[in-house]
Amino acid sequence: MKRINNKGLTTIEILVTFVITATIVISMYASITNLKNKETIASYKESIITYRDLLTKEIQDDLITKHLISVIPDETNKRVTFFFKNGESKILSVDQQTSNHNLGSGNVTLCKKSNQTTSARDAIIYDNTTYELPNLGSEYVNINGTGCTNVYSLRIKSMNIETVTVEDAAYVLSVKIELWHPDLGNKYSINIVSPIDYK
Repeated sequence: MKRINNKGLTTIEILVTFVITATIVISMYASITNLKNKETIASYKESIITYRDLLTKEIQDDLITKHLISVIPDETNKRVTFFFKNGESKILSVDQQTSNHNLGSGNVTLCKKSNQTTSARDAIIYDNTTYELPNLGSEYVNINGTGCTNVYSLRIKSMNIETVTVEDAAYVLSVKIELWHPDLGNKYSINIVSPIDYK
């Protein structure tokens, strides 16, 4: 008759099993976190692209269908007035609430999420309609010792307005509104191009 071993698991066997299980769990957690970050970045890109494309289409369609005849930018490059053939005029401007805060500078420190104020999101204003940038996360920071502020990650970096001369003394308007996000950089900026007083 065969004897059955009833000793059970030794301490070493339990410890090895625990270490192997912990290693598998940690590697799975890292993989899941990495996938979640990729999913978040993908949704950020989709939000910016949708915002950019809809706003660009609305403004560019106006400039072309209403026949843009003249452009007057202001000195700060934050506002431009468009004049159309039908006598109408419209203003395009940027409202930078937090863009001048450089989150990478030495005068900015992270805060805990208590007793903070909330800054407004940057926005693009066209024809008296405000288009706030999508909310793609934020950080609580103390800027130059002014107190904790909720600074939105997606910001307007700058607006550049140029008129370019092309063949036969025709002019083309180029407006670039540069958006910036710490995870995406500025490659999803808004570019509007339109002929001026084309025949």
